[in-house]
Amino acid sequence: MKFGYVFIWVDDVTKAVEFYEQAFGFKRRILTEGVKGLYAEMETGETTLAIAATEEAEELFPEGFRANEASQVSGAFQLSFVTSDVGGSYK
Repeated sequence: MKFGYVFIWVDDVTKAVEFYEQAFGFKRRILTEGVKGLYAEMETGETTLAIAATEEAEELFPEGFRANEASQVSGAFQLSFVTSDVGGSYK
């Protein structure tokens, strides 16, 4: 068994994809129309980072969920990135 995907539902899929491309050098695998709104996958190595529109989460979780909103406190979610050169990676 291997860890295959991390999903993030966001309001602006294109902006999120561009952030991960610029910040971490991830390569865009796909950016396409999803079930509802845009859907993207990023090449990250062994695990795929999947980013989808918040509208898709609304359909997938009809019982409700807490959307990720920059104006609100963060949810219980974490993506960890490991590096031996924090300063160089930050630059």
